Amino acid sequence: MRLLIISNMSHYLKNGQIVGWGPTVQEINALSTLFDKVHHLGCLHPESAPASALPYDNDNIMFIPVPPAGGKSFRDKLTILKLTPVYIRKIWKALNETDVVHLRCPANIPLLGLLLLIIRKRPVIRWAKYAGNWEAGPDYPFFYRLQRWILKQNFARCYVTVTGEWGDQKQHVITFNNPCLTLEEISLAKKASIKKDISAPAQLIFVGALNERKGAGRLLRVIYKLKDSGYPIILNILGDGQNRHDYEKWCKDHGIEDIVNFQGWIPKPALKNFYQKAHLNILPSESEGWPKVLGEGMAYGVVPVAGAVSSIPQMLNKTRAGVSIDPFDIDGFVAAIQRMIEEPEVWKSYSQNSIKYAPLFTYEHYLASVKGLFKTAWNVDL
Repeated sequence: MRLLIISNMSHYLKNGQIVGWGPTVQEINALSTLFDKVHHLGCLHPESAPASALPYDNDNIMFIPVPPAGGKSFRDKLTILKLTPVYIRKIWKALNETDVVHLRCPANIPLLGLLLLIIRKRPVIRWAKYAGNWEAGPDYPFFYRLQRWILKQNFARCYVTVTGEWGDQKQHVITFNNPCLTLEEISLAKKASIKKDISAPAQLIFVGALNERKGAGRLLRVIYKLKDSGYPIILNILGDGQNRHDYEKWCKDHGIEDIVNFQGWIPKPALKNFYQKAHLNILPSESEGWPKVLGEGMAYGVVPVAGAVSSIPQMLNKTRAGVSIDPFDIDGFVAAIQRMIEEPEVWKSYSQNSIKYAPLFTYEHYLASVKGLFKTAWNVDL
């Protein structure tokens, strides 16, 4: 069976090899084991590949390149209109040569795929993954809300997988977990962390892009308040971004540079060295689906303290593996971290639950869910 993936995912040419955004490449590598051929239509960028980019590791995956479009300026956004005919031709041709189409929304190119599927009869098997916040409010970008509306109304006759469970969830909208771990990684992480206890100084981590949307600046204000209150902590920031220098300067200006370590981007195999030592995974992000970094940390008993957005509060309340707080509530984050430090038995309970429920985020669990979807929706055995 042939699978076509349509996405806006960034790809690059590195040493003669196509590479792409690491976490998604790993997910597609796993998904490709269920199909004979996988074609991935995505953007090929001319720049050098970032350190986070990885190659596909299965020979049955073929990349279909399209030029990137869009950006922050109005002029950049006009390139979307210019390239739309190119995208439509490429998508239409690829749809004629596949048995299954998988759209990775929300993004510009998958939106065009959705619109084409409204007027097409084939392929019959259509699956969209909505990776953003399924219930985001009116401040969400217009084209993201448009894609969500099309998917909710089922105009393109797609099954849709989302993170979380929602009150008005229709039959064609299915709850899925976001995969990020193998069973082998789960086993090794459990052995390394099952006896972990919280002790001074408490080890905190932040894993992600350094920007305000992810809450990097708010996190630093939380750390400043904790230090000012006399709590012994260390923060390792695992990620990078254009504003890193500004954040480093803020730490120096506010006297917390001695307890905040900017580690830069860390490849996934090396992340375990930080997860093994960490007690709390702090993520005051204002927009997420389900962040893979929370699932990765949970395998090591790292307790999430994260923004209460999208499916995060649902998952953490259900598993009792961590706490969620309004991402803009600085004092709320401070209080939650203080409680974990002052009441180690509370932290321990959350940590043990994190380890217990981490297998929900394995690729094995994900592939079983995909097989179940195909059997239920289309009576197809993968």
